[in-house]
Amino acid sequence: MATISNVVHLSPPPLAQPESRPQLKGPMRVASRVLANVLLVSAALFALAVLGVLVAMVFYRGDGLQIGATGMWLGTGQGPPGYQAFGSLPLHHRLIYVLVGLVRYTPALLILLNLSALFRLYAQGSVFGRSNAMHLRAVGLWLVVDAVLPFVVHLLLSATGYEIDRNWMHIASLQKLFAGAMLFVIAEVMKVGSEIEEER
Repeated sequence: MATISNVVHLSPPPLAQPESRPQLKGPMRVASRVLANVLLVSAALFALAVLGVLVAMVFYRGDGLQIGATGMWLGTGQGPPGYQAFGSLPLHHRLIYVLVGLVRYTPALLILLNLSALFRLYAQGSVFGRSNAMHLRAVGLWLVVDAVLPFVVHLLLSATGYEIDRNWMHIASLQKLFAGAMLFVIAEVMKVGSEIEEER
């Protein structure tokens, strides 16, 4: 009876290595770093500008800063009809509007800071990480807050009798609300995808 003297041992196929997460490389990382720095500088300049306006609202007594039923006016010469110098308001009224300005401009500053942090992650090569989703979600959240704040402030000022600027309804608020909601959902999808990738 013939026997088989040579036995071929078949080794199992090598296990497929999990693919690394996509990363930005080369020029895109440089561009992301530049954008991150530009956004950070923009946030700093924006904060300084807001601070300057708020200080002027408290201490400035001239006619270059006026307020009326459709908003604030900044310029030289005669303001729009029905407007009055902001410095002519009682101190407590001016302080109320300083607080309103601080509340209204804070979301924009936080949006810039989160965008800067997001692009800094891109510059480091991270695209779909958990931190990316966190900053994108924060941008969406603050866009939604920025969209609804004018209405909330309008209700509070009208209820307390401090309201002068009644021009609170803007189409931009609806756009921010829609964009913020979309970014929030996209961020949640990215977060789930990141968690699935970590479990693999």
